[in-house]
Amino acid sequence: MKKTGLLLFLILICSSCNPVPAESNQTDTPPGQVIQTDPPPTMDADQTEVKLENDDWTNIWIENANKSKKPRILFVGDSITAGYYPFIQEDLSQEFYLGYYVTSKFLGNPDYQTELSTILNRYDFEIININNGLHGWDYSIEEYQKGLEDVKRILDNLAPDALIIWCTTTPIRVEENLERLDKLNQDVILRNQAAFEILGDNGVKINDLYQELLNHPEYYRDKYHFNSAGKEFQAKLVVEFILAYH
Repeated sequence: MKKTGLLLFLILICSSCNPVPAESNQTDTPPGQVIQTDPPPTMDADQTEVKLENDDWTNIWIENANKSKKPRILFVGDSITAGYYPFIQEDLSQEFYLGYYVTSKFLGNPDYQTELSTILNRYDFEIININNGLHGWDYSIEEYQKGLEDVKRILDNLAPDALIIWCTTTPIRVEENLERLDKLNQDVILRNQAAFEILGDNGVKINDLYQELLNHPEYYRDKYHFNSAGKEFQAKLVVEFILAYH
């Protein structure tokens, strides 16, 4: 038989995806699906440069994805959000369908914005609770401000009717003495100020977790992360804030 051409099909099948841990010593990330997206083929002149950390991870979990009887809440954040998410489920799951997008990506990273946009294009959320600020320390405060502006634009375009809540970034403490604040905490203060100015002054509700945790070193497990009591405390604050405005 004469062959006149050759057509090659390459099929890549991923039979299972396991969540990537938030930190090498962090086990707070709830079970979920890891979604990887290809970077944009080109970078615009005003697009933020991607500065990768050692571990790059993203977990997305949407509960009751095929149902529509209840309104949805999306929790966006990093390992801090992943830590308190299990504690909010009992209080909110009766009234809402819940889901999360937690990631190590800096909010100015175009991949972060692509992943967030993909979720908002797929699902309608009545409430979006965001808590991103403890990653991307190689970026300047100006780049963080631009990231906030970009995220606000995405939310305005893709979730114009949603209640948007921004949780301020929690304090960073000295690893060897959790009573003290790390010098990196000055950057946290600058980032929180930017969030108040860019988001709070433009209709976004601000849940000031920084102030709530500032005088509670007993809730910390290490310089960034919280013990069980700290996660439960944050969950209570988040739930109360959501219900106060819903």
